[in-house]
Amino acid sequence: MGSSRIFAAVNSKISGMGKNLLTDADFDVLMEMDNRDDIVQYLLKNSYYSDLPIKKEGYIFTEQILKRKIMKDIDKLSNFMDSKYKVFFEGLKKHYEYNDIKTILRSIIRRENIDDLNDRLIVLNNGTDINIDTSTSLEDFINSLSSTRYYDLLVRYLDEDLDKILFYMEMNLDRDYYIYISELSKSLKREDSKIFNDYMGEHIDLLNIEWIYRAIKFFNLPREIVFNFTIIGGKNYSLKDLNKMSYMSVEELRDYVLKGKYKFLFDSEHDIDLYMERRIERYLYYKAKDYMRSTKMNISKTIGYLLLREFEIKDITTVIEKTKFELSKEEAMAYLIRTIERK
Repeated sequence: MGSSRIFAAVNSKISGMGKNLLTDADFDVLMEMDNRDDIVQYLLKNSYYSDLPIKKEGYIFTEQILKRKIMKDIDKLSNFMDSKYKVFFEGLKKHYEYNDIKTILRSIIRRENIDDLNDRLIVLNNGTDINIDTSTSLEDFINSLSSTRYYDLLVRYLDEDLDKILFYMEMNLDRDYYIYISELSKSLKREDSKIFNDYMGEHIDLLNIEWIYRAIKFFNLPREIVFNFTIIGGKNYSLKDLNKMSYMSVEELRDYVLKGKYKFLFDSEHDIDLYMERRIERYLYYKAKDYMRSTKMNISKTIGYLLLREFEIKDITTVIEKTKFELSKEEAMAYLIRTIERK
């Protein structure tokens, strides 16, 4: 089947799936709720998430189940694709495995949440894919990954100080995933590779700005380490640029970014530190909405849909956290990625 016919079928499927995205009206209703169980029941009765086996208490459990739903969507869309695209879609799913590895590392290093670890995992299963219990050491777990790409990423940090080891491991995993998925995207048709890397390149740019800014302002790290943890593959900043940025002061970095495309990160009267991540996600959210509206026979609509599902889950998590931290509706609205007109 030709590329145009494949994406005609895929885009038709996504148009149907996209009708089940939560609306601003849904979020307005959810934001009025003060009880987690009421939120879950609303999702079960009124949304795309109605078939999920949500039975347990705890907002983390709910979040992971929602993300498992995206995995199923990726599989549905992958069924339309040829072999090279199927490999790429498996790479998109790999993102959740990287996140599971980070979750396991946190549980082992902090000695917490071991008993309910499976509730906190998206892809991996404790007892089948891995075997973690209260006696499992960090070295045991990393050695169990010896046949995977994760081993070399993690083993080098085993001798680091305990207060730094998790930070270094998580940063290296994040960095590696973006390298991994960018490499896979090269097997796509040129137009589709360009579309994906246009989005990913800007995402990487924004992550690098956020990392360098926070590293300079809050972490007492050598500047070469700041640079070493930047992610390659950005759209608007070369390695030379990132190296220069890594050695700037906070004020110099702010002035540098204000001169470019991402000035919205710093040109606000609101708390820059508190809302930087939300500004990044909101910028990417509206980029994803543009992709979702595309009628072209390429990967745009697919990428847009999957991203919008991710952002939707983050906003659902914010709504649930509102109940946990007893925030007012107005307070919680400021943390949503989407913008909802206040009534």
